[in-house]
Order: sequence, then C-alpha cells, then structure tokens
Amino acid sequence: MPPVRFGAQRIATDLNRTISFSIRHALKSDFRQVMTLLEMVGLVTDGLTPGMPDLFVANLGGLVVGCAALESDGFSGLLRSVGVLPVNRGAGIGEQLVEVVHVRARDLSLEWTYLMTTTADKYFPRFGYVHAPWDDLPSVVIGSAEYSQCSESGATVMRRGPWSAT
Repeated sequence: MPPVRFGAQRIATDLNRTISFSIRHALKSDFRQVMTLLEMVGLVTDGLTPGMPDLFVANLGGLVVGCAALESDGFSGLLRSVGVLPVNRGAGIGEQLVEVVHVRARDLSLEWTYLMTTTADKYFPRFGYVHAPWDDLPSVVIGSAEYSQCSESGATVMRRGPWSAT
C-alpha cells in the first residue's frame, strides 16, 4: 500500500465490507478515546499526553479506531502505541498508521526508528524492522515512559533505518 500522509483519506476493503477512514494528528479532544483504545488492546499508556505533537489517529465516523505515536530526540525515534480496535483490524489501518509515522520520522531527519513489543515482533519486519540489542539503545528509548515496563516484561526491541538508506 502506498503511504498515506496524515489528513488523507483511505478506503479499505476488509473481507465483505468497505470502510473509509482518515489519519490525522490527534486532537486534545481525541485523547480519552486514544487512552481507552490502548488500554483495551493492552498497550502502555504511560508517557502519552494530550496534545502530544506526533500522536496520530485513524478516525472512522468520528470515532478513534486506531493510533500510533512517535517520540524523538532529534536523532532517533521511538514508534509506540500502535493499536487498532479489534473490530477494525485487517483493513490496513495499522499499516497506514505506521507509514504515517515513518513519513514523520523522515521529515524530522531521524536516523533510526525503534520500537519495543511483547506481542508484535512478527508484524513489524514487513516495515523493515529488525531485532536490536537492549544494550545499545538511544536516549529516546531509554528515557521513554514505556522503557522500564518493556524491559521488565522481556519485550523485543526492533529498529529500522538509517532513513537515508531506506
């Protein structure tokens, strides 16, 4: 699928239904729905704040059905909080959210993008992510609110980059 820039509309066919959703920067008014969605799918919510500059949502009929965020330190980025409501999975929403974050990472000239996961290490290689060692992580990862939870839970660390070569 081609990348969707935030604000763009996407129509996806999922088995017997077609859905039209848009991806955009999250508004402060979306925050409660984002937190509920992340809690529902079992993802870390620590460190997310209303008005976070690189928090994106997938909107379907006025409802937040997916989200993804990028934290950065000017050199590297942390892809986090990628979640889609279970009823809306399989329609490409998660893929488009990840692609929007990648567009943003390139726009910010970030060299590498990292993520930590306990459940999706088989999902992210399709985007070019590979396993990364825990002992060589940038400040944006180590300083993130989810770092301690993920390191204690045995999460997998993955990275993609450098962006100039991808």
